[in-house]
Amino acid sequence: MSPVKSRVPRVTSRARRAAAVVVAAVAMTGLAGCRAGFDAPTLQQYTQAEGINLDLADGQVVEQGRGLVKVRNLMVVTGADSAFLAGSIVASPSAEPYDVTNTTPVLDTLQSISGKALASDGTAGGSLTVALPRPVAVAVEQPVRLEDEGITVRGASLTPGVDAELTLTFKDNGKVTTRVPVIDGSKPDFVTLTPTASASATPGA
Repeated sequence: MSPVKSRVPRVTSRARRAAAVVVAAVAMTGLAGCRAGFDAPTLQQYTQAEGINLDLADGQVVEQGRGLVKVRNLMVVTGADSAFLAGSIVASPSAEPYDVTNTTPVLDTLQSISGKALASDGTAGGSLTVALPRPVAVAVEQPVRLEDEGITVRGASLTPGVDAELTLTFKDNGKVTTRVPVIDGSKPDFVTLTPTASASATPGA
C-alpha cells in the first residue's frame, strides 16, 4: 500500500507579494504612530520637565499627590542677564474642604523665596536674591505659572547642570527648603520659556 502524501498548500508568488505588502504597510503604520506620538504636543511639553516636584500640607513636605500645596517642575532657568524661576504651583481640592461656590478659593500664599547657589561638588556657594514682585496666591484648580510672575534670581554665579538651594516661604504652610536644577535657558527646549513682559517688570525698577 503506497504511503499517503500529505497535502501542503503551495503559496504562490502572487500570495507572497501580497503578504509582503501587508507586512510593509503595518510596519509603516507603526512607525507613523511612533513619530506622531513623539511629536504630539502633550509629549513635547515634557521636554521641559526637568524640575522638581513637592507637596506641602500642615507645614510639612508630604507624599506627592497628597499635599494641600503642589509645586511642580520647579527650576531656575538662566538667561543672558539674569535667571528666573519657572514651574507651577496650585492648591489641591482634596486636602481640605472648600466652598464650591467660590470660584477661586485661595488656600495659601507664597510670600518669599531665598536661596544660594551650589558648587558642582554640592557645597554651598554664594547667596541668591530671589525677587518676588508680589505674593503668589495659591488657589484650588488655578495653576500659576511661576515664569509669568517675573521671579528673577540674581547674585552668585549659577552653573547650568548644577543645583541651587531655594527656600520657599508660605503664609500657612511655613518654609520648605529644596534643591532645584539650574537649566541653561539657551537650550532649544527652553529658549521660549521666558517670563511675560508685563509680569517681569519689578515694581520700582
